[in-house]
Amino acid sequence: MTALLFRQDLLEAHAAVIDRWAKPGTWWTAAERVAIVEEVRQARDSTETPPPWVAASTVDGLIDENHQLPAAAVDAIWRLTNHPGTLTAEWYEGIVQSGAGEMTPLHYTELVGVVSQANCIDRFADALSIPRATLHEPAEGQPTQLVPDEAAVRNHWVPTVESAGPDVLKALSGVPEENAALDILSDAQYIPFAEMGNLAADRNSLTRMQVELVAARTSKLNECFY
Repeated sequence: MTALLFRQDLLEAHAAVIDRWAKPGTWWTAAERVAIVEEVRQARDSTETPPPWVAASTVDGLIDENHQLPAAAVDAIWRLTNHPGTLTAEWYEGIVQSGAGEMTPLHYTELVGVVSQANCIDRFADALSIPRATLHEPAEGQPTQLVPDEAAVRNHWVPTVESAGPDVLKALSGVPEENAALDILSDAQYIPFAEMGNLAADRNSLTRMQVELVAARTSKLNECFY
């Protein structure tokens, strides 16, 4: 069997994000962040995935009773992983309100960041039939709970920071560490933000137009309203 060859920048980007999972975040501990990734895998691999209108935590036997994440977080992980095209503002409000203080809007922002990273990296491995990344042991320490001074609810459901660029690049800005992780993956797998305006540039073995064709088709398949 011929060994697959991967670009070094891609390997380094994935390794950097995987390492970040096992470190304390802004709102979740390292152990909780690793648990989020593990739950993403449970949701993705489940053969008994409930429909989007049924919360995973309410299905008998589906979720480990000793799970260290709040039920609202587990429900959000399953919905984000298996039914991302069905999210609504009403659903989001229900998740935050049912979290009993353990799922504030910025907890949710960080969770969305980690869930999207885990799906991105795992689906890359699954598509190529290679083993998924081994998760690191969680580091000690507490979340920083740092909130940017300018964070406020504007065009998104969650607090964001006003900056240049489209709204999709501001979605995680209320938790800057997750925005940074997005940049790491985007730079290697898509287009660095600084190059967005250059529509004539080549990107590795693809032209920019080919990159955008793949991106648009992927967005369509994922039912991305953006």
